[in-house]
Amino acid sequence: MIHLKNADVLCSYFIKTVILWLSDVLPNANWIPSRQMELLFKTLHILQIMYRSHYLPNYFIPQNNMIDHKYKEDCLVLADEIRDILSSGRIRIVIAELLCENDVEGIFLSAKNWDIKNARITSCRILCKTIRKYCVSSRTFCEQLIINESQLLSSLTIMMPIWNSTQCKAMEEVLEILTQIVSLEFTCAFRTVITRQIADFCHSLGTRKSRKKAEILYRESLTLVYPCEFNDGQISGRVQFALFHYLNGDCTGALSEINTIHPAIVDAIKNN
Repeated sequence: MIHLKNADVLCSYFIKTVILWLSDVLPNANWIPSRQMELLFKTLHILQIMYRSHYLPNYFIPQNNMIDHKYKEDCLVLADEIRDILSSGRIRIVIAELLCENDVEGIFLSAKNWDIKNARITSCRILCKTIRKYCVSSRTFCEQLIINESQLLSSLTIMMPIWNSTQCKAMEEVLEILTQIVSLEFTCAFRTVITRQIADFCHSLGTRKSRKKAEILYRESLTLVYPCEFNDGQISGRVQFALFHYLNGDCTGALSEINTIHPAIVDAIKNN
């Protein structure tokens, strides 16, 4: 509906039909939550092949071609769009748009004890606008995924800043129900980023107890693993932890953290 000029060329039942055909050829062991993205890729790939051939047979009445009444030109446009989305890494951006545009703001606003009057909430539309600005280049598919997912994760801090203890409490409660809000593959990355935000707020309070809590949270969130399974080698976590030490006047501790990841940073620069 978002990406096509003629949205009538596609309906959800057509996608369900492809899934039914897939269920005939893929073993039952494949249908598990951890392979959800892989199955979605397969479904869309087959869908675009069927649209390109202008032939999508009904699962229950195979002789019924469900898209024979659709204009072939529109079917080819859809096939090209799906191919481009899959080959460029845009699929995750599209999913993020669909998840965030309508649902996320309502979920966080309704979180228990959230003080709506005092909460400085940036609209989810800013998040969506940010993640649409992914880099279109000659990078590999994997590199493009990392770029897209980096933009998505960094946009969380724009969408959900923590300015007071009420918001902090709400975000802690969001962490507890995170698996109910986001898909399995995004859970770990979202948990890491949100934990770091909470740690930043605790550190800003300036008390001995809050600084200790912040230190614990920073240690818990050193590793950031992206949904595409790229591991940043604790670079972002160590940098943030080094800043924590530096702001507390502990330059030795800050340098120690930076020295830990220095080889990884050098390698990343060499490998571009």
